[in-house]
Amino acid sequence: MGRDTKRKKIFFIGWMTLMCPLSIILLLLIFERTAWVKDKSQVGGFSEAMDFVDYGRDYMRQGNYQAALIHFNGAIDIQPDLAEAYMALGNLYHRMGDNNASISSFEKAISLKPNKKELIYNDLGMIYVEMDEFEMASAQFNKAAVLGIRQALIWRNIAMAEMELGDYDKAIYACQQAIKNRPTLENMYIEMLREKQFEADLDGMCVADIEMRLAREVNEDVLRVYDNKTVRYFLRRDPKLVEDILCLALAYENTNRIDDAILNYRKVIDMQHGQSSIYNRIGILLAKQGRFWEAEATFIEALRVNPGNRGAKKALMKLRSNR
Repeated sequence: MGRDTKRKKIFFIGWMTLMCPLSIILLLLIFERTAWVKDKSQVGGFSEAMDFVDYGRDYMRQGNYQAALIHFNGAIDIQPDLAEAYMALGNLYHRMGDNNASISSFEKAISLKPNKKELIYNDLGMIYVEMDEFEMASAQFNKAAVLGIRQALIWRNIAMAEMELGDYDKAIYACQQAIKNRPTLENMYIEMLREKQFEADLDGMCVADIEMRLAREVNEDVLRVYDNKTVRYFLRRDPKLVEDILCLALAYENTNRIDDAILNYRKVIDMQHGQSSIYNRIGILLAKQGRFWEAEATFIEALRVNPGNRGAKKALMKLRSNR
């Protein structure tokens, strides 16, 4: 009997030795006394929630919106303060045609102070454009512009909204900013640094280094390591830049700055030679100024580029009949 008691005592001590660390951890988990366990749990939750977001985006691309909705809401259940999930929900509701729910989701994402808020403000602006609420759209685009990223895109959208509102002076300024921030090598370098400023995992030294680089003048020595030839080629072919210049020309035309409008229409022709309709526009403006011979030559050039240009044919006949 004594031997059995001793054996039980040894077993009990061994069991307690094995289980005590686990018991302590469980108790500490309950009372949240171990910071490293809590942090590790949060990291795991974030990772799992982002997996749900990624799966949801895959379903959204496939057109399976209900499955996407389930996954995005699942991500929020796991991580209620996950801005990426609300951003994804905003895009999903927009695709589903529910603009009010989309706006609500984007605003919730902004309230969580995510990185690169300019993307959300820009998306919000585009929704308001679809709703013909151009003042609200312009306000969102201007918030995006303050953050200093994707400047050409955002200023282009501001110009679009201001044109719809009939404020051509603001549209001119926005178009000029879009053109100024076109993808030159220097602009792309600066935007790359600004993007890095918004990366959540940067430490203080990295941020300080980026701020120093942004404050320093960007010269040829800094840019030498990058491929400028590729950028220049891309710039010549960039259709968005053509759109910006066309927008600027139209805004000048609406403010009766005809010479500036003609100058910018000619820039478009220099970039894209086949646009005979732009020749028509220049010819009409020249005729308005009484420069009939120049207008006639322009319409003839339009027909050389596109012999089927009926607008140029009619304008040419009208000019010649009025002599």
